[in-house]
Amino acid sequence: MRVVIVGGGYAGMAVLISLRQSAVDVELHLIDPSPFHCKLTHLQQTLRRPWVECRVALADLAERFAFTHHRWALPIDSEQLLQWQAQRRIRLPTGVLDFDYAVIATGSRPRAMPKGSDVYDQCDFLRQEGQDVLARYLERTRFQRRGINVVGAGPSGLQFLFELHGLLSELGYDDRLRLIDGRTRLLPQLPEGFDRHLRQRLAGAGIEYLPGTRYLGAHDGAIEVQDNSGKYRLTSSLTLLFPGVEPYPEALRANRYGRLKVADRLLWNVFAAGDCVRFDGSGLNTLSAQAAVRKGKQVAENIKRVHQGRWPRLYAHPDRGFLVSLGPWDALGWLLVPLNRVTGLSAFIAKEMVEKQWDLFLEGIDTYF
Repeated sequence: MRVVIVGGGYAGMAVLISLRQSAVDVELHLIDPSPFHCKLTHLQQTLRRPWVECRVALADLAERFAFTHHRWALPIDSEQLLQWQAQRRIRLPTGVLDFDYAVIATGSRPRAMPKGSDVYDQCDFLRQEGQDVLARYLERTRFQRRGINVVGAGPSGLQFLFELHGLLSELGYDDRLRLIDGRTRLLPQLPEGFDRHLRQRLAGAGIEYLPGTRYLGAHDGAIEVQDNSGKYRLTSSLTLLFPGVEPYPEALRANRYGRLKVADRLLWNVFAAGDCVRFDGSGLNTLSAQAAVRKGKQVAENIKRVHQGRWPRLYAHPDRGFLVSLGPWDALGWLLVPLNRVTGLSAFIAKEMVEKQWDLFLEGIDTYF
């Protein structure tokens, strides 16, 4: 059996490693333009740790799990997917790659926003050291600290914000931090008590919070925003953009088993997993690492079952929890049921255990149940 996986993020690696561990006779190919698998849930830690600690070379993973890595960026659209299904092959610049099953796991990308001088987004932190970004800011504002803006109050924005607060406090700086949020409630997907707790944490940390405020752009050492009162400018020496992510290259749809649908046509040999696809049914469909891993493992199981002539299993993984770090030794979230709220050190330890679970998985130790 030959399986081709497009995308080496959480979902793609979950498919690949699960197939390697459960299917003995399988030839695996990964198509991804990057030389690394990036652990995006660790990204805020690059402000204090080298970026190399938050990524894994795909060459090392290829040796560990016996797959071939093709470093290409493939154009993907409906016509292309239908062609792959009809021909059961993918054309690469190096030649033709035939397959029995293909898996699209291209994930998501940050929403595009206007940038300017000293404005960084998630893609920038994937290309350069977060420590360097912070060091340049501290050097540039040595004699005049005007503060840092974080745009977007999703998990990534909050984690970067509180990581910055903790790190600057440790270094003895009292730079002003500001959170700009287009919504009027923090983490609206969670019970209302989380919003109150986060507002208290922001106030206690001296972080200015601007809800219902839209970021418009940056120029001349300032950013332009808009709220109900109109447009105005805010001074900024550093602005971080975390407006959320969207499926890449487009939003795909799959049935309850992970098989792709294109114009209501089911592609029997092409599956999908991760942020780029929404599964039919009641299973978890959030754009998150948790959903990506579970979809990937389910698709791997279903490919194996279909190849063996058995019926695939429905994807019905429920939401097991939500955790967001709030700086060193602090976190917030829930486990098992939303009413089971955890905060502080216990939440931080729980999040570290979840992160370690993925690290072990990349070593070949599967602790997901």
